[in-house]
Amino acid sequence: MVVALQAIQFCWNPLDASSSALKIRRNANTPVQVPEWQRGVHHTTDSSVALYAVKPTLGKTVLIRAKFIIIPDASEEVGELQIRAIQPPIRWGAAGNPFINPFVQIAVSTQVNVLGEVKAKTVTTNAIGETEWEFFELVHHRLALRGVGIQEVEWHWQYRTAPTEPWIHFQTTNHKIYTVLDVPTAPWVQTPHEDIHLPWTDVLDYACFWGAGARHVDEAATFITRSVYHLGPERLEYNCSNFLPGFVILIGFEGDSYFDCTLFLAHLRTGLINRYVICSDCASIVSTFANILGCDLWQSRMYIPGSFFFRVNPILVIGKYQWQFPCGSPGFSFHEVAWKDDCTEDDEVFDACLTLDSDLSPSSFPFWPFIATNIPYGRPGSGFYRDRLVFPPDIRLCRAQPGERQRRKLIFLPNVLLQPREVTASSNNAMAKEFFNFSAWADQNLLPQQLFIVDFIPDDQLLADWDRVYFSEKPFNPQPPSVIVSLWRSPIRLPGAGLRIDFYECPSLRMAHEFLIRLLAEAHIKEPYQRANEVGDIAFTTSGKQTLLFARGNLVVMLANIDRQQVQVMPLAQQIDQKLIEKPPTPLDSQPLSWVGPERNIKPGESLPLSWPASNRKGTASQPTYFRLFADDGAIYREGDTLFYSPSKDSNFQIALYETPARTRG
Repeated sequence: MVVALQAIQFCWNPLDASSSALKIRRNANTPVQVPEWQRGVHHTTDSSVALYAVKPTLGKTVLIRAKFIIIPDASEEVGELQIRAIQPPIRWGAAGNPFINPFVQIAVSTQVNVLGEVKAKTVTTNAIGETEWEFFELVHHRLALRGVGIQEVEWHWQYRTAPTEPWIHFQTTNHKIYTVLDVPTAPWVQTPHEDIHLPWTDVLDYACFWGAGARHVDEAATFITRSVYHLGPERLEYNCSNFLPGFVILIGFEGDSYFDCTLFLAHLRTGLINRYVICSDCASIVSTFANILGCDLWQSRMYIPGSFFFRVNPILVIGKYQWQFPCGSPGFSFHEVAWKDDCTEDDEVFDACLTLDSDLSPSSFPFWPFIATNIPYGRPGSGFYRDRLVFPPDIRLCRAQPGERQRRKLIFLPNVLLQPREVTASSNNAMAKEFFNFSAWADQNLLPQQLFIVDFIPDDQLLADWDRVYFSEKPFNPQPPSVIVSLWRSPIRLPGAGLRIDFYECPSLRMAHEFLIRLLAEAHIKEPYQRANEVGDIAFTTSGKQTLLFARGNLVVMLANIDRQQVQVMPLAQQIDQKLIEKPPTPLDSQPLSWVGPERNIKPGESLPLSWPASNRKGTASQPTYFRLFADDGAIYREGDTLFYSPSKDSNFQIALYETPARTRG
């Protein structure tokens, strides 16, 4: 007789975590196929994965589904079989007598299946020898005993033809099982319409390792916080270069942002993506990795309303070994942490961005470091987090901002809002406008014509001697502004240097300037930024010119160093700017712009739609192009997929169109 296991399904009901595994995926690009084990497909432990939440399974019956094929010999007639799966015998090796060996508990804990065994069940076959999907009960599982972790499960599958017959082995299967404390919370979901936010095994590999053994959510969040802080200095370092986030990407004019978890995972693996972070990165990492374990943290901020910064006590920022004020500045514009519950002064915080002094005088020597985990933000004089971070004269002024709490999504999805924000970051934006004197340069255009860019894509030969090692092939945000993130290395000329260059295509010149302010508002410390006149219509750079943000037409560009060998970015920004404004000998006469609708006179202040024959576009998927429009006067802007032109004076409609190739290295 031949008995073969066809498939095992761990997640048979993603809406019932008490008896089924949870629905998961590998990462943003790769789903986990169900059934999670299939004959001829899954040959290794890592290829068959499942996720279980401990709390919902307490006292419940956990089930799997399995399917078999049974082919009897010519002389046999089989109507039904009993099938089970047992764990392998404990391999003591050379440990000696298990009753006296001091490592017996280690051996038992590592060799006993966390899912226990598959209880014996009688199955029947159809006319061609196949069974239906059969439910099997898991007996003696140890989910609650293990807490957070990653375990290998090995099952030896057996059958017998009658209760009095011996069991016969026919299959061995191996599986990688993740165990978390509870059903993951936002940004993680179990609903099918947000498949991208199903728990990622790539995140679980780190989160379950960092939180291994935790049996309570506060313990798990503490383990995660400490592990993230201790990524410095090998992997992470506080961003004294430009004070901007490294893995939090701004995508909206109201301060909306997302956490680029894919890039962060790549950095964990290689250390080559971006070593510089600020508080919003650390808060996003901690809350995202803790929440996949079943914690319930938010990202939320503290600051002095109406002020540009608050002063802090000496601290140890991530990746540094010297007690100091942050990068020589007396304080922060704001500070963001992972925060529990309502994110008020009575709720606990977890901060992986810095360590504080634990003694009775946190503003003076000596300093005894501790990482703030599960400590209330606190009321003034309570001795909790606020008193230890904030310099005494500012303690009463620096307040929790629960209205700004959020859980950043991992990738922007239009029309899907995981958690509505109670208010926008408009107050922070207003302060940034005042600080950077927005009214003096808003709408400034330094070109003799109005430039408008459509469907921008960066050329991988944009910078001489630099290789583009990554870029988001599609804009992250289908709503304006569209965002393209790119990473660059110079392996021959500057092997230790790296750049991140982000491009934000906005719907108008005015909105580009508004968005530039939004980017500056996210700087943890704003004082080092100053105006620069050498590039763009408007530009700001740090004092060492290691970071630069500029707007040209409706495009905003940010250049920032991402590694310890720092380079001045002004010459590189000028190279980019020159490519944006230079014109080929002649415009695309074969693709003239035209009005949509009947011909009529164009009057100042009117807005009329523009179009051109899209079918004549020369770009292809392998050789993309973007468009640049130059108008003699007035303004071009975009609403949805339609371009509009509004002249500032009587116009003869003088607009030149250039289709620009984004060249790629062959």
